[in-house]
Amino acid sequence: MSDGVEIRTPRGTAQIAGAGGAKIDAVTMQFSVNRFPIVNVGFHDATTNDAGVVKLGGSDVAERVAAQQNTMFEAASPNSSVTVEDGKGNTLTFSGYVSGPNYQLSIQNVGFSTSIAQAAAAVANFQPSIYSGAQGEFRDGEALMTPEIGPGLLAILDRMKENFENRPPPYPDKETEGIIQQIASNNDTGYDIWSSICNASTVEWPELENLMQIPSIKNSLQAHIVQIYRNSYADFFQTMMQFRAMFSMVYVPSLKAGEYGKFIPTLDMATSDAEDLEVNLQSITMSAGPKSIMPLSYVAVRGPKMQEHRNSLGGGQIISRWPDTAQSDGQVVQIGTPSWIPSDLTAGRLSEATVGDTLDLDSYESGSDLRDRKLIETINKDVGKVLKRSAQEHYVDFSLANSSANLVIDLDVSIQPGVRYKVTTEDSAIFTGFLVGVKHNVCSKPNQHQANTELAFSHVEAEGFELPNKT
Repeated sequence: MSDGVEIRTPRGTAQIAGAGGAKIDAVTMQFSVNRFPIVNVGFHDATTNDAGVVKLGGSDVAERVAAQQNTMFEAASPNSSVTVEDGKGNTLTFSGYVSGPNYQLSIQNVGFSTSIAQAAAAVANFQPSIYSGAQGEFRDGEALMTPEIGPGLLAILDRMKENFENRPPPYPDKETEGIIQQIASNNDTGYDIWSSICNASTVEWPELENLMQIPSIKNSLQAHIVQIYRNSYADFFQTMMQFRAMFSMVYVPSLKAGEYGKFIPTLDMATSDAEDLEVNLQSITMSAGPKSIMPLSYVAVRGPKMQEHRNSLGGGQIISRWPDTAQSDGQVVQIGTPSWIPSDLTAGRLSEATVGDTLDLDSYESGSDLRDRKLIETINKDVGKVLKRSAQEHYVDFSLANSSANLVIDLDVSIQPGVRYKVTTEDSAIFTGFLVGVKHNVCSKPNQHQANTELAFSHVEAEGFELPNKT
C-alpha cells in the first residue's frame, strides 16, 4: 500500500431518459464474465423553489413513476449513458437501456435510482425457436459445424433461418402467421448481436475437422445444436450459457460501442499470457480454496465405444487422462464424455472423396478390413484428443477454480474483466489470476463518499506457486 497521499477528483455524469432536472450522486458499474454488464445510478432532485429549497411530496414520486409506466408499451432504445472519469486520465462511458427505475422519499433520503442494461442485453429477446427445417438436412446433409465454434454455431443458425425464410411453415390461421412474422421481425436485433458474439469468439476445437466427417458424430452434434436453438423461445442468454457449457467457453462482455463481447476458451482462465497490473491496495482477501484430504492425481475421461458399421471391429472404449504423469497415490477424478460426442461411435458410410481427402486413407483398399481398422484408429485418435482436452480443463478447474482473490483498489476504470493478470504493488508481486468481475464505485452522498474499484479473481496462483502440469 502506498505511503503517500494522492489527491484525485473522480467525476460521474449521466444522460438518463426521464431524469430531467436531477443530479447524479452515485454510480456503480458492474462487469463480470458470463453476464451482461449493468450500471446502477443514483440521483437527487435539483429543482428548488424561490427559497432555494427542494420541496417534494408524494405526488412528485407518483408523477415520476407514472411517467415511466406510460412508456411501458413504447419501443425501447439504448438512449441513456453514464460516464465516469477516475481522476487519473481514464474515462469509461457506458450506454444502454433504462431498467428498473426506483423512487424514494423519506427523512434524509430524497431521490431516485435506476439501472442501465447494456445494449447486448437485447439478445435476450431473440427467439430462434421459430426457425425450421427438415431434421434430415442436418442429419444427412453437409457438415455445417466447424472447428471455429462461434462461426459454426452461426452457420447452423443461418441454415435454419434460411429454411424458414425460403420455405415458411404452413400456418393454421392468419393470427398464428401474424405472431410468427412479428417475432421474425423482432429477431433482427438479437440476430445481429448473436452474430457479432459468434464472429468475435476465439474458441477452436481443431479435432472437429476430421470428426465432422464421421456421420454418427456429425449427426449427434448438429442435431443437439439445432434442438437447443429450437427450444430457445424465452431468454436467449440462457441458450448462450448452454453453448458455453457445451464447448467449455467463457463469455467476456465488451464495453466498446458496437461490440457485444465474445467467447474465449475456459483454459484461458489459467493458461493465457498474463498482463501486468500494478495496483494501489485498499484491501485484499485471498483464498487457496478447499483442501482435499487426498491430493489430486489426475482427471480421467471415460469416452465412447468405437465400432465399425459392417464388421464390428472393436476399437474398445476410449479413455483419456490429464496429466499423463502424476503421483500414483493421489485421487483419480472421473468425468463423463462431452455431451456432443455420442456414446457409441460407428465409422459410418463415408464417401471415397471424404475418406481420402480428410482421413488420408487412399492407400487402403475400399471395403477392406485394413481400411476399416485405419479408420477406427484415426477416429479414436481425434476423439482421444477431445477427451484429453476435456480432462485438462477439469484438472485445471478442480485445482484452481475455487482459488480466489478479492481486491479493493483506488478507482481505475481502465481495468476490464476477462483478462488474466499478474497483480503487483509498487514493491512486490502478489499473484496471477483471471479477472472474473469488476465493480467501479463512485458516490458523493453525505457521509457515504466513495471512489474505488473492486476486483474479483478466480484461478489464482499466489506468487511462489504455479499449478504443475496445467499445459
